[in-house]
Amino acid sequence: MIVVILYSQVEGEISTMLPLHFIKSPLITNIRLDILGLLAILGESPVAQTAQIAFQLYAGFLPRLLPAPQALLRTTRPDRLPTIPADVIGYRSGNFRRTLGLVPRLLHPVDHIPKYHVQCLRIERANPDNAPVVTAATWGPVTWLAMAGFGLWVAGIGLSVTYGDGMAILALACLGLVSVFGHAGHFSEIQLADYKKVRKVLPKADVVIRYPNGVFQIISCDEEIARKLYVEPTICVYKLHNPDLYRFLAMVATLLLMIGVVCLGNATSQLQFACACAFLALNVAFWIVAALPEEQHWDLASFKVDPTDKWATPRFSQALWTVIASTGSTKWVRAANIAPNNDAWDAWLDEAQSHLDPCKKPIFKAGTMIEPSWNAQSALERHLEQFEILDDQPSLHPPDTREDDDKQDVLDQTTDDCDAAESEAEEVEKPAQCHLKPECDDEL
Repeated sequence: MIVVILYSQVEGEISTMLPLHFIKSPLITNIRLDILGLLAILGESPVAQTAQIAFQLYAGFLPRLLPAPQALLRTTRPDRLPTIPADVIGYRSGNFRRTLGLVPRLLHPVDHIPKYHVQCLRIERANPDNAPVVTAATWGPVTWLAMAGFGLWVAGIGLSVTYGDGMAILALACLGLVSVFGHAGHFSEIQLADYKKVRKVLPKADVVIRYPNGVFQIISCDEEIARKLYVEPTICVYKLHNPDLYRFLAMVATLLLMIGVVCLGNATSQLQFACACAFLALNVAFWIVAALPEEQHWDLASFKVDPTDKWATPRFSQALWTVIASTGSTKWVRAANIAPNNDAWDAWLDEAQSHLDPCKKPIFKAGTMIEPSWNAQSALERHLEQFEILDDQPSLHPPDTREDDDKQDVLDQTTDDCDAAESEAEEVEKPAQCHLKPECDDEL
């Protein structure tokens, strides 16, 4: 109130000194900046979460109402899909990377697996004659969101024409162009790593993944799948190659957004109410779609994922011993720093290696490994007491993601792997289906 009174006094004094009558002109005094404009730019989080999916779809070129379109207007574009922290190890080479890409995370999600569980999977091409590709689901939830936004935009234009509201028409035209320009700058496709097949039969390349919550996954796959999913990063290939042209489009779209918000605030009350309802409905819809499982948004039909085994263990040491017995080696554990770097764990790894039979597969009964028979937790406690170390659990905090991580050699592409063990034993007592071929098997 005090600010308004002071402003009125200052305006009156200036008016008496200078002929600044344009301040009171109808064009300026009639402009309103209502709170409705906030509805057009709120809801950035769910829009940003579904944006990467929408960028793969042609439906994004439809002019539409889009909550928080500023989520699409960035000065730079990501050159690859997002990753999560995880240790991805090639069991023979011992080389590893500290991030897991989006595609393998969608193929074998780990959110539902309890702590210290070990899961084994086999991944292969769904169609051996076609190269595997990953795209957004053509008729997925994000497509229907785009069509709903387009329908509301058309309805808004129709209402504006019916009521003769020029400001509403201008506002909707600007907001529709914002969504088109933003999508045009980000329209892209996902490109998996190229792989030139030089052999008729591809060698196996098995992968061990350790997640921050202590869950292990053992992936059995051939060299092509390992390279495309785990070795090389998954990149985004943009149709608009020129980054300067992209930034120009983003700048124009930003200006259109600001003009559209101002014009929307000066539309008639009927159109403002209609637009407010539309943006509220779209915000709710985007939150619902963003909460859906990510697998529903992508077309992963090029890959066939077959879970073979899953074992529950109460301690990290027992989970690690299960994976060591399945891979037949402790070398990858040391190379990737999976276990804590101290004398007790070093002695434990040495003892674990001594209990391995490289030519024999582990046998499980009722979800517990009975052969090779070794009490991994008791051995660890003995070594911890010997070296006077109190903590028997490693740090499970997410590992640091480094910029040069993608330059590391991740997996040995010529590693060998065994076929799934035949079910010759009884169902309650059988060899592990995901056991990786030991070195001596190559000579058989």
